[in-house]
Amino acid sequence: MLLERDRELATLAEQLRLARLGSGSLVLIGGEAGAGKTTLITEFVQPLGRQAVIGACDPLSTPRPLSPLRDFVEVGEHGNIDLFADVLEQFGAPRQPTVMVLEDIHWADQATLDFVRFVGRRVGEHRLVVLCTFRDDEVGANHPLRGVLGQLARLRSTVRIDVSPLSVDAVRTLTADTSLDAEQLHELTAGNAFYVTEVLAAGGAPSTSVQDAVLARLAQLPDDVRSVIDTISIAPRSLDLTRALALDHEAAAIDAAIESAVVLADGEHLRFRHEIARSAVHDAILPARRHLLHRAMLDLLLAEEQPDHARLAHHSIEASAPELIATHAPTAAREAAGRGSAREAVALFRAAVGHEDQFPPDEAARLRLELGIELVKLDRPTEALAELESAREGFEAIGHVPDQIDSLRQAGRAHEMLGRPGDAMDCAREAVRLAERDGPSARLVLALNSVAAQFMLARRASDGLPFSERAAAMAGDLGLERERFAVEHTRACLELVGGDTDAGLALLDTSVDDLGSTGPAGRVTGLINLGTGAGEVRRYDVAIDALVECEATSLAHDNDAPAAYSRAWLARVAFEQARWDDAVAYASLVDATTTNRRGYSLLTALGVLGRVRVRRGDPGGVGLLEETIAGFDGHELQYRWSPVAGLAEHHWLRGDLDAMVNVLAGPYDEALATESEWAHGELGYWMWKAGELDAPSARAAPPFAAQMVGDTDRAVRLWERIGCPYEAALARSEGAPATALDALATFDALGAAPMAARVRSALRSAGVEGIPRGPSSTTRAHPLGLTGRQAEVLDLLVDGLSNAEIATRLFVSKKTVEHHVSAIYAKFGVETRAQAIAAVLA
Repeated sequence: MLLERDRELATLAEQLRLARLGSGSLVLIGGEAGAGKTTLITEFVQPLGRQAVIGACDPLSTPRPLSPLRDFVEVGEHGNIDLFADVLEQFGAPRQPTVMVLEDIHWADQATLDFVRFVGRRVGEHRLVVLCTFRDDEVGANHPLRGVLGQLARLRSTVRIDVSPLSVDAVRTLTADTSLDAEQLHELTAGNAFYVTEVLAAGGAPSTSVQDAVLARLAQLPDDVRSVIDTISIAPRSLDLTRALALDHEAAAIDAAIESAVVLADGEHLRFRHEIARSAVHDAILPARRHLLHRAMLDLLLAEEQPDHARLAHHSIEASAPELIATHAPTAAREAAGRGSAREAVALFRAAVGHEDQFPPDEAARLRLELGIELVKLDRPTEALAELESAREGFEAIGHVPDQIDSLRQAGRAHEMLGRPGDAMDCAREAVRLAERDGPSARLVLALNSVAAQFMLARRASDGLPFSERAAAMAGDLGLERERFAVEHTRACLELVGGDTDAGLALLDTSVDDLGSTGPAGRVTGLINLGTGAGEVRRYDVAIDALVECEATSLAHDNDAPAAYSRAWLARVAFEQARWDDAVAYASLVDATTTNRRGYSLLTALGVLGRVRVRRGDPGGVGLLEETIAGFDGHELQYRWSPVAGLAEHHWLRGDLDAMVNVLAGPYDEALATESEWAHGELGYWMWKAGELDAPSARAAPPFAAQMVGDTDRAVRLWERIGCPYEAALARSEGAPATALDALATFDALGAAPMAARVRSALRSAGVEGIPRGPSSTTRAHPLGLTGRQAEVLDLLVDGLSNAEIATRLFVSKKTVEHHVSAIYAKFGVETRAQAIAAVLA
């Protein structure tokens, strides 16, 4: 009996109606275990017949990659993105809408979560309703599903249904023909639908747990029927009828188990009505018997022609069978890694290395190397280093140099993530030393490139270029095209951020195309480095074009990490261009969609938010800047100097010069060890403001250097040419009173209240009369949360103007309009112009 679910069924029916019109949806159905999510879906899809396809995630210790998709499509060997696109085309294109069910995604492997993210972003344009069930009480802050839900919840095509517990009235209806007290049963079960029905089926007084209720029901069954149910419990999700018979169960006992309604026959599969029941039965089996059941299942699976390595690994682990774990866990782990399911790969590799005595030394070391690589992907560098060092020692013991080199290069990545650039460089140099033993090779090219890359990160171009040039020449001589592309890219980055900027930009332009020829991931790598590097050296037009393309390309391939970093840098560029509303919009979007709270993207975005708040005089800026600096502690200066400068600016605005020096002294010394003119310039400028410098360093960026030598006019011209109005006004404020008055007008227009107050005070002290009073009150916020310019753009969108027409109307570039449109989409959680207009008119 389905009670109190009319509203949920009506919501599902409405989504199906909209899908018929071409507007699909992703429906997230949350509730505690036993709330009735599966019952709700069954009631909805039963009349749909072939219009519905159903898949479920495995409650395995290490889930199979893409388990729910395997229930209704052939996964094959092609890449995930191609597979996802094929599935979306197959089920989202027919004239009649399809309902796709993905059950229990709280158990999903990473590849399945990637599919949910992929289809969730695109389902709105297809005749498809995707229903995803999950236990919301098990999805905590660090659960992998949490980030996916956060990213998709913003979209208009995403619908959330919460399956709530049954009311006392519903329990009273269910207990009408029994002697049970409805109020007592409701209090004990908290209205959990599964628990209520199990207690009723057991025919007795309420138990103290779900397991008690399930076992009380099973206690009424004959031993041979109970034996069938025990066997089914060790097979996650379901057991084929043919396998049940092959395990020496009598057909009559199997039929009796089905008739008891403890298990169901779903076609040729036997399964429990709910995972809670399966788990309760499985956990109640005594250890020795459970071991024998898993071993019997292993024997059955091993006799089959097509081995399912993930299931074999699961039962091998449960049966404590080291030789079988060694046989199947590595293969299952590599399959998971190949599908991008790093969490599952780590669990399986750990199971394998836990029995490394089953492997020859080279294979044992290789497993640890692969485990370390997957741990790096999961941002667990400390664990990764332990495995990678163990792998390197293993390869060293058997004299296997190539894998020692690979272990060192991977360890260097882990050291970078931990903010240990010195250790990362040591790994790179040791890799070169080992690779040089065998002369020119691909590994030596990559090792040399790793050293060059470390110098690039440290902004020491003159030290890195010789390694880069040697690697490039070697790659050319050996005909190693992909390696040459990587080396040339590093060389271009070295030039851009620490050498000849113009030469670096030209080289990077070519390098992006070369990397792009290897596939979308290669182009994204090139674009992210071009965009962030050009942003760092304040070539904003180049930076914005590259970052916008990188964001779009990354999202098109569901590669969220570079998309987030692109947004973080678009926020930084917008901040430096004094487009502070846009900076906040981009940075806030990073904050809302990024699950890695220690990653470069979020920390960069928080630094931008902190600097905006400092310049506007809003609260909380100092805390964000300090959080950013602490998060980047130990990392290269390139990540820290902007928030350090922001914190120094805050102290200067407050007149606390000692605090400025405390913040700046160490980073400025680090800057002097680099060849970054912008690190020299910005940190040196604030040291000069603190009274600690008399002149700029020889490498200081020209506009900062001009300010520090008192050449205000030149500084203003340079800042205006670059496109930094706040810095131009700051330079003006350091000149004569007349130019300071011009600066004051700019600060007022930008909403830079602290700096405007400082200039007014200085002008009054100089005896200047007729100083403008400034804005009389804070402008009232737009009701939709937009900036003034964004509101103008939105009005013109509603009027039907194209981006080019809006640019002409507002006297701005088309690219600027595109940024405003992107920010509007982000605030409304939409993806198209039509959706944005609909959101306004709703």
